[in-house]
Amino acid sequence: ALLLHVYKPTHVLFTGIAGGLKPALNPGDIVIASRVAHHDFGTVLHNMQPSRQTRNPINRELNPEYFPADSVLLLRAQQAARTARFDKLTLTDRLPQVVVGTVVTGDVFVSSSEKVKQLSRDFGADATEMEGAAVAQVCWQLKTPCIVIRSLSDKADENARGDMMTFYKTAAKNSAALVTEILGRL
Repeated sequence: ALLLHVYKPTHVLFTGIAGGLKPALNPGDIVIASRVAHHDFGTVLHNMQPSRQTRNPINRELNPEYFPADSVLLLRAQQAARTARFDKLTLTDRLPQVVVGTVVTGDVFVSSSEKVKQLSRDFGADATEMEGAAVAQVCWQLKTPCIVIRSLSDKADENARGDMMTFYKTAAKNSAALVTEILGRL
């Protein structure tokens, strides 16, 4: 919020590494988030209905459950993915797969096959990380176009910590390559 108030950026591109939740995604692949959500937030509303929606702390209105990516940034990211210069993935000797999907944010490092299944089932999520929905929420509330891009460092399963240490450099480099390509299109 401070960054938006002081520097007044016209767009926010938020990137980093994440754990993959879909079997077809591997370390090094990239998820361009069409939407993001908090996966570990919940409340009971005045009508006794459970909700995953956060509240705007200023006006107390409910935020959407999923924060959508800015449509222009989403289009630019998809275009940039076709021309970005990515490093090949070491295990498969292929370029990363880039998909548009759902990213969920929580306060835990996910390293459980059971949690992977639950997040995939309950949210239709493709990747999980620890910051994106918070950034998207602030951008939503302050009306600043935003997109979250995550390069997978692991599969969020029992091997996640070791895989993250093995693949995070390639994942981060490919994420940066995509962001650089997007910036050239803005």
